Amino acid sequence: MCIICDNNHDPEMIKLICSNCPNLTSIPDTLVNLVILYCWNCPNMSSIPDTLVNLTELYCYNCPKITSIPDTLVNLTDLNCSNCLELTSIPVEMSKITHLYCYNCPKLTSLPDTLYNLTLLNCSDCQKLTSIPNSIINLTRLYCWNCPKITSIPSTPVNLIHLICCYCPRITFIPEMLVELTNLYCSHCPNLISIPISMNIIHFEFDNCPWLNSIHNPDYEGNVKKFKEDYDSLFSTSLSPFLVRKIVKFLVPIKIN
Repeated sequence: MCIICDNNHDPEMIKLICSNCPNLTSIPDTLVNLVILYCWNCPNMSSIPDTLVNLTELYCYNCPKITSIPDTLVNLTDLNCSNCLELTSIPVEMSKITHLYCYNCPKLTSLPDTLYNLTLLNCSDCQKLTSIPNSIINLTRLYCWNCPKITSIPSTPVNLIHLICCYCPRITFIPEMLVELTNLYCSHCPNLISIPISMNIIHFEFDNCPWLNSIHNPDYEGNVKKFKEDYDSLFSTSLSPFLVRKIVKFLVPIKIN
């Protein structure tokens, strides 16, 4: 039992933690001063009150009965609604969000074009999500693995440093503008043919990308032999691929034929 179920809460409270409560079905709509709400792993809670307009942080992941996030929560900066299996959308009014976790929301089909302040997005394993909005210009981390309907990565977040887009079979290229990338994981993208030049890349994985033939710069073709020999050498050892896949400081602008 949580403090809500026990009716042992302060009506003026600004932070509420009522997670992991199987008996909780709702949050009182009178808690209008709440700024932070942690209510994850509450399998019988079906909604978030629209009166909580002062909320800046909402963590309601693993609440499978939640179908929507109220559009009145315009002050949210951090939202984790992952594993909300009935959730269908993120409100367009939430333009202040900087961190959005909405992974494994199987009914989520789109994201709003108003996420201007977003710096981190994890929309992985959203099977019906069709695109990532170009408006997310401030994004630095994007995790969108296993999104089979996504066809492209936006070119607008030019400060993106970390991208995981593995198991996205419709993606054909990573935009050339994303030259600040330090971590790029694009394994199991069978139609991927092109990735950007980035002298900053320190971790790079591209297993099972059969058409990935280019890292774009023909002036570095002299590195091809070294790359192939070093790569083959690393993976012929008994080390785990995760240990040898630095992938690799010499794996910057080269062209592989």
